Amino acid sequence: MNRTNARWFLLFALILATAACSDTPTPVTPTTPTTLEEPPWTGTLTPFGLQSFPFVSTAAGQISATVFSLSPNDDSSARIGLAIGKWDGQACEWAVTNDAAAQLTVLYATATSGGSICVSVNDAHGKLTAPLDFDIRITHP
Repeated sequence: MNRTNARWFLLFALILATAACSDTPTPVTPTTPTTLEEPPWTGTLTPFGLQSFPFVSTAAGQISATVFSLSPNDDSSARIGLAIGKWDGQACEWAVTNDAAAQLTVLYATATSGGSICVSVNDAHGKLTAPLDFDIRITHP
């Protein structure tokens, strides 16, 4: 094979290899899950009391409920029950609980799909001796 033929052969092979790779793949833009923050949920919990806050989560993902503040709580000893669960239209069916949540406690749960979710505060064990004001912060997908 002479040099001219070898060059043509090499050029032809290069063109074929380039043609096979000429399709530019379409870039895929990753989606970032959106985290929503509910307005602060505030209220007053009475001894042996229970309150629930229902909301709708639009997708699967992590839910958090933070005890932002408890008052009066001068010595930081106040504890409440905190729960995350599924809202059935009338009550909160607890899935994750903390029976002794202090100020700044964060409770996490994972929703497997969007739907009706709820957060509850309670004094199920009667540890409160007087009403206690609370501020709960909730994030969800």
